[in-house]
Amino acid sequence: MGSSTKSHGEKTTYILVASHNDRIMVALTFRRATADDAPRLRDLMEHAFSTKDSRPNWTGDEELASNYTLKLESMQAALAMDGLVTFAVLNEAGDIIASANVGKKGDDTGRIGGLIVQDGYQRGGVGGQVLTYAEEYCKREWGVRKLSLNALSTRTALLAWYRSREYRETGQKSAFPRDDDRFASCTIPEDLCFVEMSKDLYAGESAEKLQEK
Repeated sequence: MGSSTKSHGEKTTYILVASHNDRIMVALTFRRATADDAPRLRDLMEHAFSTKDSRPNWTGDEELASNYTLKLESMQAALAMDGLVTFAVLNEAGDIIASANVGKKGDDTGRIGGLIVQDGYQRGGVGGQVLTYAEEYCKREWGVRKLSLNALSTRTALLAWYRSREYRETGQKSAFPRDDDRFASCTIPEDLCFVEMSKDLYAGESAEKLQEK
């Protein structure tokens, strides 16, 4: 695995990705998303949520997933939002195959959201690379000491994946937007919510080292 930095904030990372029972080297280019990317990012997010996954407890509520829609105007607004940085991740052909966004929450915490990977690139390490890139951006640009994110309570396998990346449940939960028109035709479980998680970037380091930072 290696990486190189290009102009205009672009960064290319080379990773081994599983493909047809083999592993191949793939170049991923990370850059800040623009307004022109809105249609593709909207389609990517809709497809990522509606794709069925054979892994147990990974997709979560299939009814919600199949009914998820995102208006283009909503994606355009997110890309234009002050304080929110959205990344587009491109394959070697220049197609956007993954994305995530970051923002600053308080003085010392970065917030990660919208992490999506095109289904054909899942299970090969792309998601981990996107998460790492988002984490490093928050550390570099804002000097944060903690990171936070959330996931649906029904997506137990995804929650476990975040735990494997050193995120821990905070004990807090966020309400699911059950009144949203996108889910008007769905039967939403009463206990469905978002589980809040956080990661201490400097856990285990001595007080002296923390002061140096």
